[in-house]
Amino acid sequence: MARVRIGNGVDCGLTDRPAGGGAYSGALLSGTNLNAPSVQVGDSSYRGTLEGYGTVEGSITNNGFIRADFSLKVTGNYTQASGAELFEEWPQGTIAPGELAQGLLNVNGNATLSGYLVVGTDAPKHPSKSGSTYTVMTFGSLSGKFTSVSTGISAKYNQNSVVAKYQ
Repeated sequence: MARVRIGNGVDCGLTDRPAGGGAYSGALLSGTNLNAPSVQVGDSSYRGTLEGYGTVEGSITNNGFIRADFSLKVTGNYTQASGAELFEEWPQGTIAPGELAQGLLNVNGNATLSGYLVVGTDAPKHPSKSGSTYTVMTFGSLSGKFTSVSTGISAKYNQNSVVAKYQ
């Protein structure tokens, strides 16, 4: 299998090109599996985007923007560059028994972190409460930390997870 690059103009079968040309972005939809040993989101000339939920059967290098909707599972490693961003939404209640409407990046291997952790807290029906926490990512092992975390949010780095706390 080949390396999949999102955001550099290469169509990997799950991307859409905007009308009038431009760069590609990617979306994993409704439990989709992407089977590729290496997924690169963005590069030095374009910030690429990967959004959605499902499983990436391989490793991800994030040089752009990733939005984990519900659960985005990575069976390999996850590397986030210094200018890259991981976006997740603060839990907004239950959408099905046992399933929270929140983002979760679940990495089986090593997570190498840098860049930005952005946690959206705009939930008018379920406003965030001071002191509330939720797990934004899990991993097998960890190297590094996010360089920056959203205003009003702190990040606690545990042995196998990062937990966000609303201030």
